[in-house]
Amino acid sequence: MRVLLDNCQNLEKLPIAVVELDAPTNRYKDLVQLAPYIPAALEATRTHRFVSVHADGWVERLAER
Repeated sequence: MRVLLDNCQNLEKLPIAVVELDAPTNRYKDLVQLAPYIPAALEATRTHRFVSVHADGWVERLAER
C-alpha cells in the first residue's frame, strides 16, 4: 500500500517546498527516469509548497503558496 505525503501532512503549513518523485521504488533505475522533469518541478515550487513528479512526466502542483 502506498501512502502519499499529501495525504499525511497539512500541506498548507509546510515551511519549505517538497518535491515528491512518484516512482515505483527508490532504486536508481526508477528515479533516473524522472530526472528530465525535475527542473519543471523545481520551477513549480516558486508558487506551490508541494509538487509531485509522476512517471509520465506530469508535474502535479498542490498547496499553493
